[in-house]
Amino acid sequence: MKDPQQTGKPPSVTPPRARGEDEEDSESSAAEVKEEIGDSGAVSNLPGVDPPTAADPKRELRTLLSTLERDSQNSYDKAILTLSGGALGVTISFVKNVIGNTPKDTGFMFASWICWGLSLACILFSFFASNLALRRAVIQLDNETIEDEQPGGALDIFTAVLNAASGGFFLVGISFFVYFGYKNIGG
Repeated sequence: MKDPQQTGKPPSVTPPRARGEDEEDSESSAAEVKEEIGDSGAVSNLPGVDPPTAADPKRELRTLLSTLERDSQNSYDKAILTLSGGALGVTISFVKNVIGNTPKDTGFMFASWICWGLSLACILFSFFASNLALRRAVIQLDNETIEDEQPGGALDIFTAVLNAASGGFFLVGISFFVYFGYKNIGG
């Protein structure tokens, strides 16, 4: 990237990532920012950006913690999507190839599939609710009410509930399928 002072254009500012974007995007964004601010790591040459100071370690720590939280949530969402979707496919193959045509206690198998489907649905709805909560937080910030209200409003709480429910449904689905497998293979 060319130096903004050489081109006469202000440097580009990348908005924070929304939930669900690929990790590769964050790595390329980080590389672009690093290239833009140079080897010193100082952002004092960017217009409108205050450089971090030793007198403001809370601000730096808050930024770090927010980034770690976002990355952790992205990893969680991807893991639940992969595990729940994969569990559905693996169990269908397991029933067909290992158990055969006469499975016992199929209610537990169907219950596990329902739980994994609900887990996937919770994650997908949490993506949507998260985007709405972010929009709400921006409006609160613009109206200068963000300190008086829950950032993102009730949608932020709803997103947290959906994320917890997705993990819960996944674990309950595993329990149902383990019992189903035990009854058909070992019991």
